Amino acid sequence: MAAEMVVGAVVSASIEFLLGKIASSDLASYLRGKKGSGFDRLLQKLETKFISLSAVLADAELKQIQNPAVEIWLDKLQEAVDDAEDLFDDIEYDALKLKVEAESRTGLSKVRNFNFFSTISNLTDRKRKTRMKKILAKLDDFEKQRYILDLKEDVKKIASRRPPSTSLIDDSEVYGRDDEKDVLRKILLSDEVGSKRICVIPIVGMGGIGKTTLAQAVYNDDEVNEYFDLKAWVCVSDEFDVCKVTKTVLEAVTRKACDVKDLDVLQVNIQEKLKEKKFLIVLDDVWNENYDFWDTMRMPFKDGAKEAR
Repeated sequence: MAAEMVVGAVVSASIEFLLGKIASSDLASYLRGKKGSGFDRLLQKLETKFISLSAVLADAELKQIQNPAVEIWLDKLQEAVDDAEDLFDDIEYDALKLKVEAESRTGLSKVRNFNFFSTISNLTDRKRKTRMKKILAKLDDFEKQRYILDLKEDVKKIASRRPPSTSLIDDSEVYGRDDEKDVLRKILLSDEVGSKRICVIPIVGMGGIGKTTLAQAVYNDDEVNEYFDLKAWVCVSDEFDVCKVTKTVLEAVTRKACDVKDLDVLQVNIQEKLKEKKFLIVLDDVWNENYDFWDTMRMPFKDGAKEAR
C-alpha cells in the first residue's frame, strides 16, 4: 500500500514541478515570445490539462489500492509527465546555451539579449511542436479515462490554480470555433427559448476544452450586444457561498462596489435592477451542482424579460 501511495505522490510532485516551469521559467518566456508559432496556445493547453489532472490525483491515490486500473493510469500518466519534463529540459538547455554564446560574442549582450532565442531553427521548432501535440493527445486520453475510472476532482485545488476569467477575449483563441459560436448565439437570440421563468443555458464539459473561451466569444458578439439591455460577467471559481456570489453578481450588474452582506437585501436589489429587462448574466468557472444553491441563486432573476438569459 505504501508503494502505491508513493506513485501518486510522485506524479503530483512532478506535475507541480512542471506547472512551476510554465509559470516562471525562461522556457515559458521563450515559447510565449514566438508570436504566430502556436507555441503559446500549446503551452496554455498543457497548463490547463496538468491543472485538471492534478486535481484528481488525491482520489486516484486512494482508489488505486482497490482498483488496479487506476494504478496503471497513474503509471502511464507519470510517463507522459516525464516526456513533458524531458521536452522542457531540452528547450531550456538550448535557450541557456544560445544565451551564453550570444553574450560571449559581443559586449552588447544587454542590448541584444531581447531576442537571443530567435536563432533556434524552424526545424527544431516544428519537432518540438510535434512533441508537445503528442503529449497533449496523451493527456486528453488520460482526462477521458479518469471519467471512466470515476476519479473525483478536488474543486478547491482547481480554483486555487486557475486565474479568474474576465469577459475580455483574445480573438486568436477562437479560431476554428465558428460553428459552436453560431449555435450558442442562435440559442441566446431565439424567442423559442424564453419563458416566464429564467432561461439557463449551460456550457458543460471536461476541463481544458475551451468553455470559457466559447462563452467569451459569444458574450462579445455584436448581435448579442445589440440584443440584450444589460450584460454581466461573473467568475465564480472558488468554493460556493450563495451570498458572496450574489453580491458579485450585483456589483457586476451595477458596476459599483457593494458592502451589503444580507442575502435578502442583495437579491431584492438585483431583482429591481433586472425587472423586465433583457439581460445576459454569465457565471463562469462553476463547479457546484447543489440543487438548493441554484434554487436560491435564480430567485432574483425570475422577473426579467422572457428573452433574459
